[in-house]
Amino acid sequence: MDIIKLDWNEYHKYIDKLAVKIEKKMQADTGVKYKYIAGVEPDDMFVAVHLSHKLGIPVVTDINLFSMLANFTNNTEQVLVVSNVVETGKTFKSIMEQTGGHFDTATLFKDKNSKYNPSYYVKVPEEHVYFPWEKCGI
Repeated sequence: MDIIKLDWNEYHKYIDKLAVKIEKKMQADTGVKYKYIAGVEPDDMFVAVHLSHKLGIPVVTDINLFSMLANFTNNTEQVLVVSNVVETGKTFKSIMEQTGGHFDTATLFKDKNSKYNPSYYVKVPEEHVYFPWEKCGI
């Protein structure tokens, strides 16, 4: 499998594209208005924080608080759960099962073999993507 190492400029271009997709849905007459963005894993906080700045939506930084939001918020669709990449979707599904909520999901990249379809994604790459903060050996 080929690999690609994103630099920070490329990464921010993908963040911009993802933010535009989310903004379009929020500006459309769909009733979607996110109150919080939550990253799934520690590495996903890069995407969560950058989207937070682009969209003006606060980030939930504590997974326990995230669980509380799911339990006490009537409309859990107000929480946008983000990840860098979706390979299988098991993590997103697990969060929904654990919290008993349904959340819109966003990711920069969706693996071509993933059966899970996030609410938003930018690209289905042919290569394995390494992010600027990751070591990849190339």
